[in-house]
Amino acid sequence: MDIHVIADFVCPWCYIGKRQLEQALAESPHIAAEVRWLPFQLNPDMPEEGMPAEAFFLQHFGQSRPREMQERVTATAEGIGLIINFDKVTRIPNTLKAHRLTRLAATTNAHNFIAESLFQANFTDGEDIGDVEVLCRIAVNAGFDGDQVRDFLESDNGRAEVLQEEQMVRQMGVKGVPFMVLNRQVPVSGAAGVETFKAALDEAAHAAPVDD
Repeated sequence: MDIHVIADFVCPWCYIGKRQLEQALAESPHIAAEVRWLPFQLNPDMPEEGMPAEAFFLQHFGQSRPREMQERVTATAEGIGLIINFDKVTRIPNTLKAHRLTRLAATTNAHNFIAESLFQANFTDGEDIGDVEVLCRIAVNAGFDGDQVRDFLESDNGRAEVLQEEQMVRQMGVKGVPFMVLNRQVPVSGAAGVETFKAALDEAAHAAPVDD
């Protein structure tokens, strides 16, 4: 089945939801799935160079570090084997280039590797995934030519396509992420938990086919 994952790489719940889905698939060996990523920018007005994390948190949460929220996220992540180091996150990036890279990676079926690398770079390693050099290194690790990726990211290639896909997603009524659609029929909103994903996978597997 097709699984469309709508997410942003600065959303910790998207990272958690990704891992929950993966665990649910691992525990559902009777289901074969192909994951496709669709873009959603949580901060579409973010300056291209991003902004300091402290200023972002102060602007959006009224405090330099929303500790209670971060502790809840960290604990949930640890429960499924993820490491999220909010103290290493010193900059909130503009993620348009990251989404462009993920879309490019779909042409070689490396998009899931790229997505995982972006989440890990941002939340575990505290790297700026809006920085072209960081993105190039991630791409090289996925088998791409670094110079070609740099040229791609420093141009406008893929930009209109990503923005068009994001507009389509928003027109579908998606207002928050993660949001996943299983087999083009069964929606799952949020990091819903492994058991919820397993139930949704079973429901989608038995649903009537949908024509293209």
